[in-house]
Amino acid sequence: VANANKDKALKNSERNKAIEYFVESANINPHDARTYRLLSQTVLTELAYDLKNGPKKDESRENYNARLQNQIASVVNIALRATNVNPADSQNWINRGLIYENLLTLVGGADQAAVNSYNESLVRNPADPATHLRIGNVYLTLADIQQGAVNNPKNQNIDFVAARKQINDNLAKAEDSFKKAISLYNNFGQALYNLAVVYDRENKLPD
Repeated sequence: VANANKDKALKNSERNKAIEYFVESANINPHDARTYRLLSQTVLTELAYDLKNGPKKDESRENYNARLQNQIASVVNIALRATNVNPADSQNWINRGLIYENLLTLVGGADQAAVNSYNESLVRNPADPATHLRIGNVYLTLADIQQGAVNNPKNQNIDFVAARKQINDNLAKAEDSFKKAISLYNNFGQALYNLAVVYDRENKLPD
């Protein structure tokens, strides 16, 4: 019955209805981590939609913000359940890392939580180049966010020396992660491309 509900969720084009089926599936069989992974990804998609489209008609800003906070808390909690149900499965940790990665600009500490989750995945599957790519993506995104803050003329009180050091540190960590991915799979196009992006940011165009 749990699998039947999960199948209904996967086939349903309405996210709210799909979420209901996933929840029903998890309630019937709370020991299937796959359901939590799929549910967390669906809730994350719904959160992205709501962030893009703003409050619903006749919805106050306060209720809208509260709804977003509930969605953020829910998506994190669901991803945590997957790793609690089956901590030996690297895919559960990758999913948890992806959830945190998508919350970088919304939740404080999401960057380190994402990296920690990806590292837990590598403990279970150390030969996965894609996980090193994802860690590099986190650090590259952080560097770009920090560079944007430095370039913003409204940020008059920013410590530019400290900010530049953080940017350089994150670019170095991104470079290291992309190189690890390439060492495991030397024809990994996305890792090669992202490494080139890091070199571009570091003004190492010949590299």
